[in-house]
Amino acid sequence: MAETAEQSFVCPDDLLVERWLPGFKRLSLPLDCERCGATSPYTFRIAGAEVNVLCPRGHRYTADVIQPPAARQIQHLVHTRRPGRPLPFPSGPGAVCTMPVLRERRALLPAPTKTGRQRDLLDEAGWRWSRRIERDFGDWPASLQAYALARHVMALALPHSADLWQRLHPAAGGNTIDAHMTAVVIGLAIDETGRHTNASSLRRMAIQDVLDLALAPDVAPALRDARPLTPYHPGRFMYAVRRLDVARFEAADPDRYDSWCRLAAQALGCAQETVLNDPTTTLFGQAVRLADISELLGRHWQHVECLQWHHTIDSAFNSHGQRVHFALARWWDWSVRRVR
Repeated sequence: MAETAEQSFVCPDDLLVERWLPGFKRLSLPLDCERCGATSPYTFRIAGAEVNVLCPRGHRYTADVIQPPAARQIQHLVHTRRPGRPLPFPSGPGAVCTMPVLRERRALLPAPTKTGRQRDLLDEAGWRWSRRIERDFGDWPASLQAYALARHVMALALPHSADLWQRLHPAAGGNTIDAHMTAVVIGLAIDETGRHTNASSLRRMAIQDVLDLALAPDVAPALRDARPLTPYHPGRFMYAVRRLDVARFEAADPDRYDSWCRLAAQALGCAQETVLNDPTTTLFGQAVRLADISELLGRHWQHVECLQWHHTIDSAFNSHGQRVHFALARWWDWSVRRVR
């Protein structure tokens, strides 16, 4: 779809905007028209880089400049809202996760053996790499880290790209399955790049390395056969791919699979460009890393949801057979800061 295609939607409920009043008091007040004071419903029209906001009487809202990423986050909130409840106005690129969620069974593909250690199923190099990646991030398995980073990529890229938004988000007529499979391909690409380069940290990898080593046209077809192992239960390991995703990979024709890979590369490229163009980014000539995306989204990000969108955290064990607890999700906060 063309980047300039106009989109419009109606927000039927109040939009709460945080405002500072005299005395340094912060309140959440409904977005209101400067001319007539109406608060809802508002009509949003997105055309390229311009957003027109109209009150119920047709007056254009001009008090603050509303950018397309914020408008698309509002469109996501309207699409997933509970009627009658006011909606929070997005305060930044990470205020709302716009990645569509596919409601289905999350059963993983079983590994060849139900018993034995991960060390028996991997070569020595693979075993050492898995343990190093786990130690880098609070004993979380590499697969959970890769899928969490994939969610961050999608959350940043979707509202900043009109093409991705229209193709992948159901509020704009996009395909939820394609959005899910795009995120899965990104997660597998991050995992495969880490293994290929023997990276000491998935978060510190450059986005360009993922694009060049895992999503280039000559190597991307191999991702559909990638089956990274992940601890599932003491003495048992699973492949970090859902059964249903494996069935989609097997049933997809080459054109459909190539479209997932192209969308994954487009999302990574859009996220990389967004970080580079953000005025708060200080890279000093360094390559954009996956951790830079997480940092731009903000420290208030919903960490547990990031780590369990693909498969449930309750079933996560490290390579020593120890259960990984919810409390360790706090590691995401300080580990992002530690990268610097």
